[in-house]
Amino acid sequence: MRLRAGQRRTTPPGANPAERPSGSTKAVERARPDGYLDPDQREALMGDAHRADQHAGPRPAPRMTAAPQVRPLRLAASSSPAPGVELTVLSRSADDPSLSLTRTVLQPGATLPAARTETDVRALVEGRGTLMLQGVGQAVVPGDVLLLPRGTRFELTAETTLTLWSAATFGDAPMRCGAGVLAEDSGREFFVGEGVLILERANSPQDPAVGFDRARVPAGVTSALHTLKVDERYLITRGSGVIELDGVQTAVAAGDVALIPQGTAQRITADRGGVDFYCVTTPRFVTEDYDQHLADARVDPAHYDGSAGPLAEVEAKLHSET
Repeated sequence: MRLRAGQRRTTPPGANPAERPSGSTKAVERARPDGYLDPDQREALMGDAHRADQHAGPRPAPRMTAAPQVRPLRLAASSSPAPGVELTVLSRSADDPSLSLTRTVLQPGATLPAARTETDVRALVEGRGTLMLQGVGQAVVPGDVLLLPRGTRFELTAETTLTLWSAATFGDAPMRCGAGVLAEDSGREFFVGEGVLILERANSPQDPAVGFDRARVPAGVTSALHTLKVDERYLITRGSGVIELDGVQTAVAAGDVALIPQGTAQRITADRGGVDFYCVTTPRFVTEDYDQHLADARVDPAHYDGSAGPLAEVEAKLHSET
């Protein structure tokens, strides 16, 4: 049965080892059980060698108290802060107090008026426009990520229809980097045994509160069933699929947000067009946060789109690590 966006289905208890183990919620400082995943296995699953600085450093503790769930775009509240601008609050609530997620759509020629940020913001750009950052103008293009520490003065004017997908934090661990624009380098994308293509965007010790990285699941692929020691949100930006959280399956599409508290057994299956999402973690993700590997990723040869490489190589990668 194909699920529509927001529709849910529950995996029968005991149907597979995907059920969440008792007591699986953990503090971020907790050590992995000896021998559970050795460094070579974690490297194969996570691709440590391809990633930025993995030194965890001081990080705030996870604070999400929400149950695992999907917050669909169709239920999100929208407003118009300026002519030709629509702001949609995708996720902001007392049970996920660390951050808010928003989508801002600017029509061609529309402007977000000059203002200073009241929070630390990381924002993915889709579309083209001109950014005035601390009084200096520069072009922005699809794939750019804006880093806007609290107090940054900026103004944005759209040349084409322009969408900002933003994650804002409120001071748990302030950004220590300067304001700027990170260009997308698609050549740095890498495929890992978890079953996803990863492109790190904003994940560094200079911003310990949040990890903000792109993940792509190719058509025909179901990612590995696993748990993390950090809180995570999937911010769906393109395509569609079915996410499973502690055995409950829910269809997701662009604009939906999945809330995934630490210790939740999670995986996602891409529909035929694949699915792209941003993994927004609190605190920032390092590979030691990959806690339990409950089931390998899998690929359906009939629907695989080839975007992660030849089918034989992908299958070998998915099943040779653990």
